[in-house]
Amino acid sequence: MSKRVIAREAAGAARSSPTHLMTSRVRSATLAASVLRKMASLAGAACSRRRMVAGIVFAVVTLAACILVGQRLTHSSWPLAHARTLLVAIAAVCYFTSFIVRARGWHRLFPREQQPD
Repeated sequence: MSKRVIAREAAGAARSSPTHLMTSRVRSATLAASVLRKMASLAGAACSRRRMVAGIVFAVVTLAACILVGQRLTHSSWPLAHARTLLVAIAAVCYFTSFIVRARGWHRLFPREQQPD
């Protein structure tokens, strides 16, 4: 180091030195990157929650529509002429549950990077 730099550091001028400025820039960039990573992970979790809620709402609406259609068809002559509404509803729940089980099975079958959407 030169005598000027040593004298500046001794006088308390080290904060304005180019080395200190570079170090503080690196620290602030590292801090900003870590904050952005945390925000991205929170956004990903929120997106995942929204998708889960949307899927559940869609399933409930679909199930309600199936029950209403089943009730409507129980009064027709075919194919559910004398069907019991409760049994039809249970069959519909089992049928739609099979979709969920199959989807979970497909995701467990493939490695993470090769999973279908």
